[in-house]
Amino acid sequence: MGLMDESMSLETTGVAAVLLAAGGSRRFGSPKQLALWKGQPLIRHMAETLSASGFEWLVVVVGFRSHQARSVLGPVLGPQTNCVDNPDWSQGQSSSIRIGLDGLPPHIGAALFQPCDQPLLTPQTLNRSIDRHRKHPEAIIVPRYGEHRGSPVLWPRRFFQDLRSLEGDTGGRALLCRHREHIVELPVENADEGRDADTPEALERLSRL
Repeated sequence: MGLMDESMSLETTGVAAVLLAAGGSRRFGSPKQLALWKGQPLIRHMAETLSASGFEWLVVVVGFRSHQARSVLGPVLGPQTNCVDNPDWSQGQSSSIRIGLDGLPPHIGAALFQPCDQPLLTPQTLNRSIDRHRKHPEAIIVPRYGEHRGSPVLWPRRFFQDLRSLEGDTGGRALLCRHREHIVELPVENADEGRDADTPEALERLSRL
């Protein structure tokens, strides 16, 4: 499955999620996506959270130890899920964003990009992001956790080409600065949902919240 032309059409109204789980986790010291979160690998927990939300499609991008990552996903890989390999995962997150976009079906008009290390995020917050997009279909939906913006960010199709232009180990943060006038914030009451786990110690702390 590949992307259709980037121009908007009435048919490109679906909303998808892209789970970014390809990195080598240098700061974590071991494959973060395979670390256990309450008894199951983190990549599976995050994929199940996204699958339990209202997305029409889920793309899971794997790379480092991709065979292990695929094996633990198990039944999460249903008919509306596309698991794709990023052979260039060592080049950084931007390469996974491009691979994730390539894995979207043609009818998708917006995509939410979810890091693999945000285990406290809930389907309720993700569904609120989808609802906010429905009200503001041309806007970039950015969650706000207390005083800070965070992930996951939902991007309408009009910005897909900009996302493709990213290079290195960067996500869409630089684009947010460039397109700040198009941002609509989503306040999240529980700021802990925005916490990520950069180290095993951080993951352990999150498990106690």
